[in-house]
Amino acid sequence: MEEQAVINSASQLTTLTAWFKLNSAHPPSRSYLYREIPHHFWFDKTARKWKPRKKRINVIGRIYSVSVKQVERHSLRLLLINVPGATSFEYLRTVDGILHSTFKEAAIARNLMADDSVWERVMAEAVEFEMPIQLRQLFVNICVHCSPTNAQLLFNNNLQHLTEDFTRRGHEDEIAKNLALKCIQDMLRQSGHNLEEFQLPVPDFQMIQRLIEDEADEGADEVRAQKRRLGELMVAQLNMEQQAIFDRVMASVNDHGRSSANHQFFLDGPGGTGKTFLYNALINVLEGQRKSVIAVASTGIASILLINGSTYHSRFKIYPPITETTTSKIEEHHVEANNIRKASLIIIDEVTMMTVHALDAIDKLFRKITKSSVAFGGKVLLLGGDFRQCLPVIKHGNRVKIVESTIKSSRTWSDILKLRLSRNMRTAADTVSSLPHPFGSSILEIQLIQERQVWDRMR
Repeated sequence: MEEQAVINSASQLTTLTAWFKLNSAHPPSRSYLYREIPHHFWFDKTARKWKPRKKRINVIGRIYSVSVKQVERHSLRLLLINVPGATSFEYLRTVDGILHSTFKEAAIARNLMADDSVWERVMAEAVEFEMPIQLRQLFVNICVHCSPTNAQLLFNNNLQHLTEDFTRRGHEDEIAKNLALKCIQDMLRQSGHNLEEFQLPVPDFQMIQRLIEDEADEGADEVRAQKRRLGELMVAQLNMEQQAIFDRVMASVNDHGRSSANHQFFLDGPGGTGKTFLYNALINVLEGQRKSVIAVASTGIASILLINGSTYHSRFKIYPPITETTTSKIEEHHVEANNIRKASLIIIDEVTMMTVHALDAIDKLFRKITKSSVAFGGKVLLLGGDFRQCLPVIKHGNRVKIVESTIKSSRTWSDILKLRLSRNMRTAADTVSSLPHPFGSSILEIQLIQERQVWDRMR
């Protein structure tokens, strides 16, 4: 029964195929466009055929709209709007006695669609003064904003110029083509598109991955050696406070969770005490030892001061508005989750600007992907900031609400080991001049007194 129903459905005439049959059997109707037929005929749904109207009435003929991304359907729609008296799909594809293989080719032949000659000229002109990476971006802009009729042909005609930087590095033509397609795919994804939308070939990602791994192996040893040397130089410049904290964090990293000691630290230090320098020293030393480090901050400005830094919003996929129900978008099988699991140390700078709900969301994320019930999944975590500077921004929040929203209200705060930097490297007498500088220490004392007064009021 089901097979027969499918056969019957396929054999039934639609309003379009019934129009073809009408034009074949009724030559006078050939003078009408498809959208004009309802003015002179009505469609009998039972008989599945167009029948002449006995009297003229006001009707509106409608044709479904089609996105330009659906190239063949859009081309068919253009032909139906402009070609009267069609008797078949082949009739629509025939122009000046030539049967074209696609509706798009027929629409171009009837000058209903612009061909890609203008984009060919644009690319040819750009080749004279643009580098391959700019040419690939131009190609993506044409695909996204200009709807070329044949993006694949445009790509093939300019393949030599789009891949020139890869071929000059010694890559074979096929590898260079795949690398160019990978770059174009990445650019298209930034605009919410992909290669398949423009009928462009999908690159061989396995080939690209092997190539990336081979190149990474060649340069990894040299990069690690450079980081190791830089890390040694930076460690040699640490003062006594920084060195003590450095040793404490490194001991926790090397412990690998074997002991029950705290693996989460909060580094409190006013501006100028060298927190960022200490973070980068840790990053260089650990990466020089083939270990992975994740460095994030609460703001973009702070993140660019960290080696390979980013905001915690983008790295941990925790997006505003952040409330007590906010959770990370990272799942256990995601690449980001695996990177967190592999990280030997996770640094979060300017954490004092983070709300308690954001820190709790990070705690939940780490517990989930490590399948551990301990705080932050047992990861070695170095938080840093200065509560005397910027606190979280709370809409219409008074002083009490702002203080209550800080990470000090987190259930994990009591388990975090507090460390402190107090020596201001910008005003230190032994690094700037031989004169004493009591100003920096006086400010710090005033700030500490004010901080104690705030917390006393809350109690």
